[in-house]
Amino acid sequence: MWSTQIVQQAVKDVLQSLVDDGLVTVEKIGTSNFYWSFPSAVQQAKNAQLQSLEAELNKIEAANAELERRIHEAAGGRQDSVQRQEMLKQLREAEEQDTQYQKELKQYSDNDPTLIEAQKNIFVFQSYCVDKFGVDRQEFNRNFGIPEDLDTLP
Repeated sequence: MWSTQIVQQAVKDVLQSLVDDGLVTVEKIGTSNFYWSFPSAVQQAKNAQLQSLEAELNKIEAANAELERRIHEAAGGRQDSVQRQEMLKQLREAEEQDTQYQKELKQYSDNDPTLIEAQKNIFVFQSYCVDKFGVDRQEFNRNFGIPEDLDTLP
């Protein structure tokens, strides 16, 4: 004969899982916990969730329809004209000029006083840690995410 025993903790875990899923109801009466489940309660919970999701779907569909209407309305106002073409041309020129200025600004960033001061502070802190605590410079740089190509200051 096979003898099977049910582990008490396994029963508790399964029961708690059913309670968490809303399939079983628990009520503490005195020092005891009473558990029960009615098939209609599960169906009612699922129906309520379905109604909630359908209401949310209707709201989202209404918002989507409103946005689609606005898109079509805005697109209708963008009729191609000489003035619009001129403004688009000016926009492209301004974007190209901005790109050129950004490249030029990047060339001068090596002499940025704020960046130089930040580098000095990094090197002062690094030297302090190396001298005071015996930390390896490469280890310091790796731990603080300092790139290897960070130029040293004179």
